[in-house]
Amino acid sequence: VKPTTGGGLVTGFSCSNSLVNSINNNLSYEFEWRKNLGKELFLHSLIRRTLDNFTNNNYNSLIKDLNQVKPELQNLGDMDYPSKFLFKIIKAKPSLLKYSLKTLV
Repeated sequence: VKPTTGGGLVTGFSCSNSLVNSINNNLSYEFEWRKNLGKELFLHSLIRRTLDNFTNNNYNSLIKDLNQVKPELQNLGDMDYPSKFLFKIIKAKPSLLKYSLKTLV
């Protein structure tokens, strides 16, 4: 289950592919799924922890800031693979980094 959306179909399918690959090639399943999804799930966890510390004002501010990079989000965004767009969005609008400080609270 993804910490950001509560979903997990894509994650589950990816893990099933890792399991098949592990069985077919006598590999460690733990290593395989972490190699394929570890970074993504870590980023989802960071995003979730950040959002958990948000106030209503933080959410309102985030929405305003994200609206300024809406075209980039629409072109790059992928809710299953945040690594594909997160850093590009931050590069387009570095002020979004201020929200990452909420993870440290």
